[in-house]
Amino acid sequence: MCYKMKIMNLNINDFGGIANHREEYKKIFNNKYLVEWDKLNKSHNVDGIFQYIEDLTSKPDIIVLQEFDINSKEATYFKGKMEGLGYKLASENPSKRPSMTVFFIAKGIAYEHIKHIHERNLRAYAVKLCNDLVVYGTHVPPKYDEVFWNELDCFVRKYRNHKLVLIGDFNTINVCNKSRLEALLNKTGLIDVWLEKGNYNPISVPGDYAFVSETIKTADVEIEISHIEFSDHPVIMLTLL
Repeated sequence: MCYKMKIMNLNINDFGGIANHREEYKKIFNNKYLVEWDKLNKSHNVDGIFQYIEDLTSKPDIIVLQEFDINSKEATYFKGKMEGLGYKLASENPSKRPSMTVFFIAKGIAYEHIKHIHERNLRAYAVKLCNDLVVYGTHVPPKYDEVFWNELDCFVRKYRNHKLVLIGDFNTINVCNKSRLEALLNKTGLIDVWLEKGNYNPISVPGDYAFVSETIKTADVEIEISHIEFSDHPVIMLTLL
């Protein structure tokens, strides 16, 4: 497998920081919400998230971001800064302005995009690396979506014999999502790395998690959590030794 593979995960809240949420703007302003959303000055959060990554002593090989406001001016600027830091954006290529899950992968790392995971494919992205390592990042719909969960079950069953990492925002603040996640863990033996390492509480109330398949020894996995001022979600740093 890939040794010393470092994976970072963060729900960046569309660069809205802790206080502002794009979905709330949608509820208030309806079809004009993007006009109002774009009036916000988000530069502090964009630069802050980038600076956090740039300042890391050991850079991640893969950076998984949820709620990435792709095709916005902030996302375009951030992508350019990340390219200068040595990363390539790996994602679906929508024509509009969805808030979606994307990967930034260090240049020079060979990977294969695993396609057609979900019907609502912008909520998840997955790659296969080093022949046997599969990384799946997701932002599970906050409103329970049975189809999405069934597709996730199928994905895990298909790749559980690989070195499999599932990471992201599973929105377990939703009771139905929490039940489906618990059922998935029970059926497949996926390991919650944070709890397995002796921590007693979940990573965050909204539902950020990092799971590995039983094919990865948890002794060979390290996990760190950081809280930053630029998002209402924590940074997860997962290292496969």
